[in-house]
Amino acid sequence: EFGHERAQTKCDVVKALVQYRRGDFESARRAFEAALRALSDSDDLHTIGIIYNGLGCSYRYLGRTSDAVLAFERSREIFTELAMPSEVNRAKWGLATVLLDSNHPRKALSLLKPVREDFLSRHMPEEAGEVGLLIVDALIGMGKLETATALTSQVLKEFVNANLNIHAVSALAYLRDLLQKAHDPRAAVRHVRTVAEQLRFEPAH
Repeated sequence: EFGHERAQTKCDVVKALVQYRRGDFESARRAFEAALRALSDSDDLHTIGIIYNGLGCSYRYLGRTSDAVLAFERSREIFTELAMPSEVNRAKWGLATVLLDSNHPRKALSLLKPVREDFLSRHMPEEAGEVGLLIVDALIGMGKLETATALTSQVLKEFVNANLNIHAVSALAYLRDLLQKAHDPRAAVRHVRTVAEQLRFEPAH
């Protein structure tokens, strides 16, 4: 009624985020792209940065790897310009996930380590734990099974101490026990990664 288009677009971004959290990635993509077009002449870099990060996440689940990389890179650039380190780290997290899925564990690891340290320093155990799982995946991809197993135990302890989702704790406990004897340890960690990601959308999964 007020004709406040920027506020309307922000509402649309929230709707897109809800669609993403529901696992409706195609609808989220369309909504994010529409919001981005609506803000094409805007100086609202914060909202644009959020949109690019949402697009990167949606593109990744839709298998659009190149588009995901470009979106995360743009989000990182914007939040670096805005001096918002936590949002920069979210963009790095997304970019590292795409690199890891594309079998570039060393590149992914260089991004993930400082992100995990930052999340731990900000008392964000769930995010730090999810990043820790990605680091475990990267370490296994580089043949560092012993280091990966030690980190899995550390992440498990962090999840227990923070009283996080019991299903995530159970999955991590299985992973800790499986890594040393699994025929394919990377398949094991990727399975647990998938469970952890699904728990974002379905906490009772």
